[in-house]
Amino acid sequence: VSQIRFGDEASANVGMLTYDHSDNSMAFRTSSTDQMRLTSSGDLSFTGGGGIVFGDAGASGTPSPTSTSNTLDDYEEGSWSPEVADAQSAGNEGSATVTSANYTKVGRQVTLSVQLTNIVTTGMISTSPFYVRNLPFTSMSNNFSSCAVKSDNLNFQGTRYNLYGQIGGNDTWVNLQVSGSGQAETNVDINDITSGTTDIAFSITYFTA
Repeated sequence: VSQIRFGDEASANVGMLTYDHSDNSMAFRTSSTDQMRLTSSGDLSFTGGGGIVFGDAGASGTPSPTSTSNTLDDYEEGSWSPEVADAQSAGNEGSATVTSANYTKVGRQVTLSVQLTNIVTTGMISTSPFYVRNLPFTSMSNNFSSCAVKSDNLNFQGTRYNLYGQIGGNDTWVNLQVSGSGQAETNVDINDITSGTTDIAFSITYFTA
């Protein structure tokens, strides 16, 4: 390990650059805490809990580097495990072939996509709303997001042909609804699903706390 130290009267190690020869990484320390780590492959991680701050000059013209509203401190991408059910929690679960289910989280913004085929509703209550649940993150309390939904072999109610999904506040599920000209929106119910045949797909963006 090779080090360059920056000390003062209070601490001999208040600032430090550390090069680890075992894995060829470099650590950056400020205020006696390791804040960043640069790997041998060029990946930079914020080990001290900070992030990238986009300076907000504001009315005074002076940047505010401590403003959390200007700090990008989270990025994540991966897959998630959707559930089809007849309740927001508990209730009865059906099954489906998950063709794809992915998400990307940048700061508080989450964008997810899902494609479910051959949805099976055996054991579910036919008059209950249909939910796609187990979202990768819970939505913030005042969130409202909606998206168009692609479907195949879904039974529409009367002349309600507009199909969309929505996520409200503090939700971990997507609620599917239909609406039509001059008609109020209503839930897609379990009996609107042709068991073993209906497919749905959508992409939606929402915000976490």
